[in-house]
Amino acid sequence: MKILIDSSTLYSAIAFPRKEQKMVKSLVEKYTIVSMGYIEEELRRNFSRTFSGSEKEDLLNALDIFMSKCETKKLEDFENYSGSWNFFN
Repeated sequence: MKILIDSSTLYSAIAFPRKEQKMVKSLVEKYTIVSMGYIEEELRRNFSRTFSGSEKEDLLNALDIFMSKCETKKLEDFENYSGSWNFFN
């Protein structure tokens, strides 16, 4: 199973370790985590803007480690998708 985690959840899991970090760690161990390239870019900008010094470097390193465990996709990867985006029908 592949799971996409949004930037807000990743930001919380990396910057403010608590329940979100435990959840993300559990997901990484059991499933394939998919990330969109723009999510990583957004997190890098937000960490760089919000934090400084060694704290910023630690967060960016944690992001690198997390992203190394993800399958990264680009929007172009879905250009020829012909299936349904309606997951509830």
